[in-house]
Amino acid sequence: MRISVFIPAWYVKNKEVDFPAETLSCLGDGLRLRRGRRELVIPPPSIGVFSLLELAGSEFFRDPAGCSADDMALAAACAVYRETLLPWDRSRLDRLACRLKKRWGRELVEHYPEFVKLMLESPFTGYEMLRNKSDAEQDPSLFAGPAIARAVTIGAEHAGLSAFESIWRMPLTLAGHLAAANDAGKLPPRRPKDRADLLFQQREAIRRELAGELHPWQIREPEIYGLSQRQIEIRSQKGIL
Repeated sequence: MRISVFIPAWYVKNKEVDFPAETLSCLGDGLRLRRGRRELVIPPPSIGVFSLLELAGSEFFRDPAGCSADDMALAAACAVYRETLLPWDRSRLDRLACRLKKRWGRELVEHYPEFVKLMLESPFTGYEMLRNKSDAEQDPSLFAGPAIARAVTIGAEHAGLSAFESIWRMPLTLAGHLAAANDAGKLPPRRPKDRADLLFQQREAIRRELAGELHPWQIREPEIYGLSQRQIEIRSQKGIL
């Protein structure tokens, strides 16, 4: 038997977001690796960087938890060299990645959590707030022509950027927030809910429902959240007013 229980959105936690990292990514501040007086800056990835990662079959992008130092170096090379990797030559990218690993491999591994946050977490926090998500069939290539075209449109319409700037300079984090901010009309963007907390609250709500117990939101605001028919029947059977 399938049981459905209403849970107010405000009762479920929002997905946890590293706001400083998100803000700095939108501002274009990247990850700085230092060794003595030398420094390597890895800028926040743009849509073009993700297109390169996809073309390269990046294991860091597909499986960051199981990737190697070589995979991290290849991803870093895409983020650092960007449009200079065109015309596309995979062997040239491999050489640059190898050189980057020799110079910065140890620092990349030491800053693995920050690198993952820069490359794979912050870039999508804005897109997660889109209300009007397309029901169209998912393109097997996430960062091919349609995605590039959308990024160029977002950059041009909402930031006055050229196609080049939208593809190679605009952080995908900023592109996602521009998309979300202009996606819902007058409604402000909303953070997505924490999936683990949502599942937990659903289980607890079903347990209370079957026991005829009041939900916390019913106790807090009884004039808004009335009893369900199931609660009324169970509480009646138990002699609970």
